[in-house]
Amino acid sequence: MKKGRALGLIGLVLLVLVGLMGLKAPASYEEPPLGDLGRAIYDRESRLLFRSEPRYRVYRLRKEAPRLVAEGLDKKEAQRFFKTPGFSLERYWHSQYLAGEAFKDLLRAFQGRNFYPSLRLSLSWEVQEGLYRWLGRWREAFSELGAAVIEIPSGEVFALSHWPPERPSSLQHLLFPIPSGSKEFDVHFFGQATGLELKEELGSYWPGGPSWATPLQMARALAVKLCKVPVKFTLFSQDRALTGSCSRGEGPYQYLFQKKWVEFRLWPKEQPRFIFILAGELKANPPSISDWALVERSLLRYLPQPRGREAFPGFPDLRGLTLKAALEELRGRDLKIRFQGFGTVVRQHPSPGTPWKKIKECVLYLKDET
Repeated sequence: MKKGRALGLIGLVLLVLVGLMGLKAPASYEEPPLGDLGRAIYDRESRLLFRSEPRYRVYRLRKEAPRLVAEGLDKKEAQRFFKTPGFSLERYWHSQYLAGEAFKDLLRAFQGRNFYPSLRLSLSWEVQEGLYRWLGRWREAFSELGAAVIEIPSGEVFALSHWPPERPSSLQHLLFPIPSGSKEFDVHFFGQATGLELKEELGSYWPGGPSWATPLQMARALAVKLCKVPVKFTLFSQDRALTGSCSRGEGPYQYLFQKKWVEFRLWPKEQPRFIFILAGELKANPPSISDWALVERSLLRYLPQPRGREAFPGFPDLRGLTLKAALEELRGRDLKIRFQGFGTVVRQHPSPGTPWKKIKECVLYLKDET
């Protein structure tokens, strides 16, 4: 009888010890499934915008609550704990937004998508940063707003931003009435998806009657009408040779319906290749928007002719750019470059337009103005 009780007590002790060691701890190390090795998102120049990789937390199992002893370990660092009694591992995804706030809300829309091992977007790092900062100038006039820069021949979105971040973009959900006799738009494209890989309202097309369209649908119909390009918008880089541009660049085109306001601009004026869109819900009267220079500067390098720095007679105007974007503008120049502070360029030496032959050194003064 006593022997049976002793064996029962030993069994109970062993059961408790197994529980304390943790059933989560695997008996041996196993390679994660191929799809779990990590994900990355790149911009159109193959610069890393976002990275998500598996990481591990290590817990020491005790009679009381488990104690966290390490976290942030990669696969190789965590491997030695898989066979160690008394430890339990928890795997989680560690996400890094390497491009900062200008991209964060947009990139979150792609995190839940099943892609492996990487995704290359049509977005340009410099153009997205420029649009994000430029959009910040108009927040006082709007309760919500969104903006985009789209290349007309390809339909590729170079930049897309909206505010406030917790709401859907105005470009995709605000609806405007379009008269049936409108001369600016090819109305046959209303009521259809623009091709953008994000959720959008479709609006409606009624032959002989009024149609309803979002700013994105209006932009597409305007590009088709003026540029004769039946393009679909996309956030993915196409990597294909492009030909053609609009033959004219009238505008800006502005529309106001109740408190909803939208503006379109074609750029450059001579041979437009891009369409700029700004739309939102107004707080007061429509603002007078005439200066897109911050966005235009970041687009110069993507024009067929002239290219990048050849558009400047001398040293470029780098004010408003991040340090990374400013260094990109100066890449290939035989210059000694110094900088002070952090944030965006607020002052520079030499001044814009200084002939290159007179420049051997430049200094960039940066300040965080967010």
